[in-house]
Amino acid sequence: MPVQLVISSSPGERRYARLEDGRVAAIRVERDIGGPYVGAVFLGRVLKVDPGIRGAFVEIGLAQPGFLNLGKRTVGEGEAVAVTVKADPQGEKGARLSFADPKDLAVPEGAKPPLQLKPAFDPLHELQRKGPADEILESKPGLGADPFETHGAAEALEEALSPLVPLPSGGRLLIERTAALWAIDVDTGAQKGPDASFRANQEAAVEVARQIRLRNIGGRILVDFAGLPRNRLTRIVGLLKEELGHDELPVHLGGITPLGLVELARERRQPCLAELFQTPEALAYEGLRRALALVRTTPAARPRLAAPQPVLDLLQGRLASIRQAAETRLCLS
Repeated sequence: MPVQLVISSSPGERRYARLEDGRVAAIRVERDIGGPYVGAVFLGRVLKVDPGIRGAFVEIGLAQPGFLNLGKRTVGEGEAVAVTVKADPQGEKGARLSFADPKDLAVPEGAKPPLQLKPAFDPLHELQRKGPADEILESKPGLGADPFETHGAAEALEEALSPLVPLPSGGRLLIERTAALWAIDVDTGAQKGPDASFRANQEAAVEVARQIRLRNIGGRILVDFAGLPRNRLTRIVGLLKEELGHDELPVHLGGITPLGLVELARERRQPCLAELFQTPEALAYEGLRRALALVRTTPAARPRLAAPQPVLDLLQGRLASIRQAAETRLCLS
């Protein structure tokens, strides 16, 4: 199976996609400001210890304190601790932390928390853990077309942010997130008869597993396959289990509930794509990326960015250095 990795770089952001047989299998993003943070090591300060849950809340320099599972170890409030990010922040919840490995404890003399000691996992390395790429295509500033666009990764990202996923037979998936779980509904469309419905659900099982990986969905997931008797639903669940076996993250298939829903849970380590690409921060990066893309195709263009006020505030504040880098590149184009 031919494997390609495409990399698209713009000021402060790099997007990565893994293509298998010409189809996008995974998308990752790396930003100079704003994470993801999984794998990063921080020198943090303990803000609060909760003996009841054997945990501590640690300030590491992000919007919310992270949660550190203490196990049998003891820390005190105000103490400096070296921690590794095991799972990124989610909504109002801070990052999940563990004590750092001793080999990661190269703390500069006189350093004061919060301080980042080691960067997060390299997305390029992560996307090659499943197997090395046969080809790596990377965009060069101001030179040629962006491979993220020409190889379908940008389109795949847009589709992965939509709740609707079309199926080859004419049906579709509806993927929605609630506060407690992800719900995936299978609509077989105009398919008539038990055999046609079964084939449509087979398509759905394959696509459900792919979408979970592509969207990087974590936590509890409920899938509602369409109009199947129990014996045929069991066969569909077997196919789903087989497809989930290609996932690099642990996925627990809980089986069929009494109401005929399929329950599963996937380990969550990083934010899903929606959390990474549907925030004011992500919109700020996207605006700069599009401005640069416009000048690349139309050199005489002088773009102006119109965006919601929270996005503009970020570009004037925390992301000002990224905006200035983009403005410099635009002036040199």
